[in-house]
Amino acid sequence: MVDAPCYRQAERITLVCDTLNTRRLASLYEAFAPEEALRLARKLELVHTPLSMAAG
Repeated sequence: MVDAPCYRQAERITLVCDTLNTRRLASLYEAFAPEEALRLARKLELVHTPLSMAAG
C-alpha cells in the first residue's frame, strides 16, 4: 500500500487497526527485513480502535 501510486507522494499514511497483531509498528519487523520495516514505519501512523470491554 505504501508504494501504491495514489500514496507515493503522501508524507504520512494513517492506518486504522482493529486486530491485536497489527497494533504495533514493531509488527513490521516480524514481516520484513529491518531496512524495509523502518522505511514503512516512517511512512505509517497507526490509529487504534478501542478494545472491546465486553466479557465473552
